[in-house]
Amino acid sequence: MMPFLFPFTYISQPDLTTCCRFFKGIKVFQFSNKTMPPEMKTLLDMEQVESVWPDPSTCLSFEAALAETERWAQSHRLGAASYAKGYKDRIPFFNASSVSRIRQDIRRADQQASTAGSDENEIITAYIFLYMAQAFDIQNQTIVQKLQQHASMEKTLYAELRGDTPLAHRDQIEDSSDTAQFMLLDRLKAWSRVWMASGDSRDLFVTMRPAVILLIQEHLLQNEDCIQIATVPPIDKEGQTTHQPYQDLWSYCHKLAFTDLARIRESGLLDTYTPSAAPSDGMQLYLLPGIKPQQLFDRFVGGAHAIKTCTPKSTDAINTVIGLLGPHGA
Repeated sequence: MMPFLFPFTYISQPDLTTCCRFFKGIKVFQFSNKTMPPEMKTLLDMEQVESVWPDPSTCLSFEAALAETERWAQSHRLGAASYAKGYKDRIPFFNASSVSRIRQDIRRADQQASTAGSDENEIITAYIFLYMAQAFDIQNQTIVQKLQQHASMEKTLYAELRGDTPLAHRDQIEDSSDTAQFMLLDRLKAWSRVWMASGDSRDLFVTMRPAVILLIQEHLLQNEDCIQIATVPPIDKEGQTTHQPYQDLWSYCHKLAFTDLARIRESGLLDTYTPSAAPSDGMQLYLLPGIKPQQLFDRFVGGAHAIKTCTPKSTDAINTVIGLLGPHGA
């Protein structure tokens, strides 16, 4: 009864609190127990976040590839001289045959890439990208929190010296915490590849960022729609003492995913939660009728490998249902 967070692999405590106003928790992709950041381990201990892991062999491949990537990055951070020193035996920089040698190395690398471009390599590459994006999100959140703490201390100091004088730039600091626009399409491509390989047929996907919905709308065909079909209010605190409200909401989303649009209109499901265009703290539900989740995410992968790893089944959802959690669901 947990939806999948996309296209991110890290969820902050405020976003998790928002999610738990509608669901018991949320599922997120992780990469390896050795590389899991402490922030995610803390959330996993709360049992409100369920981590989805790759198989053990993929974890080992990811750890090895990540270590190699970090060594490569370290050699480049030390400068060109260090990089040349480390590769002096492989590329004769000061040899008369250096041009032909470099051409040969490039040609050999291209041949290896064409034969080694397997599903596993592409998935490992996607995991590494998502891992780096996750590290960026955590680092950015830490910086923003420190800026907010500094602004709060400065505001207190102004209050003590001059009375209640708010800082004009405090809201700007808070707004800078949203990094959803940073390489969003690349995040969605990498996340889609990993999800397609996982074989998971989750009924519902949730995101905290409106930019994700806009990006999906840009990748729809002319005869396809992304419909805001409902606005779900948060489950009240009294309702959280039982599982029934969560089950009712999950059942509603499940029916949307497995019912064609014509029957949805006839069944009265649209009357359950009235769509609202006004900003609220509710969850905006978007329906992509006639587009299975596998078909939606496959178009972001852009290759034949994903089709082999996650072929739609007759028991899979016939529509894609996406929840945009408030207060972003304007």
